[in-house]
Amino acid sequence: MFDRADDTRDRFVPIFSIHESPLAYLIEAEIPGASTADVLVEAQGSDVVVRCARVLAGPDEGAFTRKLRLSHAIDGARLAAEVRDGVLRVRAPKLHAADEG
Repeated sequence: MFDRADDTRDRFVPIFSIHESPLAYLIEAEIPGASTADVLVEAQGSDVVVRCARVLAGPDEGAFTRKLRLSHAIDGARLAAEVRDGVLRVRAPKLHAADEG
């Protein structure tokens, strides 16, 4: 599944790919020139918010924020993100009903 940004105020917003398994989502996006320290990823219910302070993508370099709405609530305590070789990878575990109580 591919998702494009709907906020045109940012100069550069990458295309995100979202893959779902029974236990988690794997979210990926190319963010050239950014490091893990440049990225903040948060879970807000079933939304994953990605904020990046720096991207080097030619004339479109800059920062961006992107909210991804998923079909299941996310376990924010187990959310993990890293940037390696210009690719952001986020593992967003689903919050199951048994985990809520």
